[in-house]
Amino acid sequence: MAFIFPTHIFNPRTIKPTRARRIITGGQPISGAAEDVIEIDGGGFWLWSFGEIHLRTTHLLRAWDAWDNYLAGGTVEFWLPVASIATAPLPTLIRTPGIATDADIFPTAAAFAIPLVRASVVGARTLRDTTITINVSQGRRLEGGEKFSIAHSDGPGLYSVTRVTAQSGQVSTVKIWPPLRAAVANAETVNFDWPLMRARLAPGYDMSPQVMNGRHATAEVQFVESTN
Repeated sequence: MAFIFPTHIFNPRTIKPTRARRIITGGQPISGAAEDVIEIDGGGFWLWSFGEIHLRTTHLLRAWDAWDNYLAGGTVEFWLPVASIATAPLPTLIRTPGIATDADIFPTAAAFAIPLVRASVVGARTLRDTTITINVSQGRRLEGGEKFSIAHSDGPGLYSVTRVTAQSGQVSTVKIWPPLRAAVANAETVNFDWPLMRARLAPGYDMSPQVMNGRHATAEVQFVESTN
């Protein structure tokens, strides 16, 4: 069973999502016409960087070291909460509750103690669709730029709303990135609160913390979406 990275206890001060794509080009034509650019990675994948992680207690230092060991240089998959609450379609005048988990360092379940946004897919969608319809039954109407996950049969897939193409009340038809990683059933739950991504430690990344005075440390880390 894959564990969930405890983003909530490490509390990174900086978070950088990157939309990575593999492309090839045919080079600049002699005629001066625009060069052809072709995407070869099936739609792209996510990179997430967490920075300015302050490990101020012995508990946090041990937890970080435990995860460094567990991730085994990028060979182990896990679920990464991407902490995108800043762009979530939150209801107005709401206080963000704490995260509830079933374990401290290596949880297998993590979510806000009280759900902030409730949403679901309207109508079934197939693998690699780039348009879906979402009903936000609790929260604001979608505007574009929101990130969410959908729990597929092999685990959550992480997506971002590119733009809204149609809207009626709280129901929005949207373009998403990346294309759906799996087929989605009607009424499937959409997680805007604490979206998860199947991830690995980025290849070759050293997440060892910089320890100061033998007691406190700062750390940073980069994760890559695992699409296997």
